[in-house]
Order: sequence, then C-alpha cells, then structure tokens
Amino acid sequence: YLEGLDWVIIAEQERGEVNAPVDDFRTEVLVLAAALVVALTFLGVLWANAFIGPVRTISSAMQRLRGGDLSAQVPARGAREFHQLANGFNVMAADLRRREEQVRAAADEKRDLLQSLLPSNVANAVGAGDRTLLDTVPHASLAVIVLDGLTDLVRDRSVEQSREIVNDLVDELDQLATINGLERVKVVGDTYYAACGLSAAHLDHAPRAVRFALEARDGVRAIGEELGLPLGISAGIHSGSVTVGLTGGSRLVYDLWGETVTAAHRISRLAGAGAVLVSGDTQERLPEHLSTARLDQSVAGQTVWSVEVAHVVEAEGHGA
Repeated sequence: YLEGLDWVIIAEQERGEVNAPVDDFRTEVLVLAAALVVALTFLGVLWANAFIGPVRTISSAMQRLRGGDLSAQVPARGAREFHQLANGFNVMAADLRRREEQVRAAADEKRDLLQSLLPSNVANAVGAGDRTLLDTVPHASLAVIVLDGLTDLVRDRSVEQSREIVNDLVDELDQLATINGLERVKVVGDTYYAACGLSAAHLDHAPRAVRFALEARDGVRAIGEELGLPLGISAGIHSGSVTVGLTGGSRLVYDLWGETVTAAHRISRLAGAGAVLVSGDTQERLPEHLSTARLDQSVAGQTVWSVEVAHVVEAEGHGA
C-alpha cells in the first residue's frame, strides 16, 4: 500500500518454488557430509594400516623367531615407539643368534674332544646321550705299550717341554694304532693301551696288535733319536674276551675290564727295553712265518713268547 494510491498487487507462488532453495541447500549439506564421512573413513583406514602395519611386521617376525628362524629382522619404521620396539627385537634376535653360535661351537668342541679321547663309535654314543654303554667283545687283542725312560725324562724338563714330548709320542702311537686298525683305550702315566677288535671285528686282530707294537717301537725310537733322547718301548699283548664300556656316571670313564687286560698289563711289565712279548693265546693266532721264542715265564696260566722279527708280512697286514 502506497499513500495516494488506491490499488494493490497480489502475487501468487507455488510452495515448492519457495522451498526450493532450502531443499537445494539441504541436499548440498547432506552430500558434503557424506563425502566428509567417506573421506574420514578412508583416512581412518589409512591411519589404522599405518599404525597396525609395524605391529603385524613385528608379530610375523616373532612367529618366525619362535619357529627357529633366527635370521628374522624387523625394519625400523613408523612412530618412534615402533622404532624402539623394532630395535629391541633386532637386538634380541642378534643375541639369540650369538648364543646359538656359542652353543654350536661348544657342541663342536665337545664332539672333537670326545673323538680325541674315545673311539669314534663310543664318542658318537656319548654325544647322543648314551651313558650306559657296556659290551663284551669275545675276540680282541690288547696291546700295552710302556714308554721306557719317559718318567725320568719329563722329571728333568719344564712342564712345556714335557707336554710337547708326551704329545709327540701319543700322536705317533695314535697314528700307528689307526693305521693298524687299533683304537686307543687310555694313556696312564707312561703306559699306552690300545685294542684291536672293539668297534670293528678283525679276524687278524692278533697280528695287527703285534704289528702295531713293532711299528711303535721303531716310531718311538725315531722320535727319541730326533730329540736326542733315549726313548724306547716295551710291550705286552694278550688276546681274548674283554668287557668294554663307560663308567663314572656324570664323570665318564671309558675303559676295558677282564682277564685279557690284566694279563696284557702284567706281560708288558715283564718285557725288557725294546722287547715285544705276547701271551700263548696271542702267539697261537700269529702267522707261521712270524718267529717267536718261548720264555721260561708265565702270566695267569699263559706262556709268554718273545716276538723275534721286526715286522709282519704285508699279506697279513693293513688290508686284512
């Protein structure tokens, strides 16, 4: 209404037209909200993966470590806390690897020590945890080698010199024993014990033991000449049944028992310097071409014989 005018204008408009801008605004808000929710959801998934990824990596590495794979490593990535966790895991894995190497080295050292102290089959049995090994060998020959003059020699020398001399002598006897099919049983003072027929059966165990004693006599004499020392041996050999095994519980001792061991030791004490004496049972098992002489002595009901030649014919030798 305007002053001075007596007319009016009346306009009509549909309700939908009036509400259209409001509806458009509402639609735009809803679309924007939906887009924002989707965007936030996507960002949340990305953030969760970024957070969970290092955890999954560490969990997988721990599963590998528990399965025995000590090479497992975790890359240091992500937040500072994950860096610290990864570094801690890697340090732990490296420590486990180092300890495993130490254990393996100790096991190898133990195995080598057992192999140097015991026959191979006994060393393997001990390494596998068998501490009750005991067996009777019905046919074997035991050679007892006495290193003549060794006690007086080491008494006049330093510990280092004495150890070197003894090591050279034992190494020489070990090599000759192996060549002839014997096994070192033990070394007690100036006495070396070796047997043939324990781990592997040999029909010619007696000739092998005699050949070993004769070669040991020559080998020890050669070492003595090289060192300028009056070294030699005396030997006693007896053939028969022996009991072999481990004793001592937690402190294992490998040894032989029986009449054969006692007789061989007593015969070795009858032998003079450079002499190789055998029992009657051993002499009966020697080839005919090996000359022996009967002595007017006996040990445990066994006649004692002296070996008169310096070697056994090759036909009865190493390949037997």
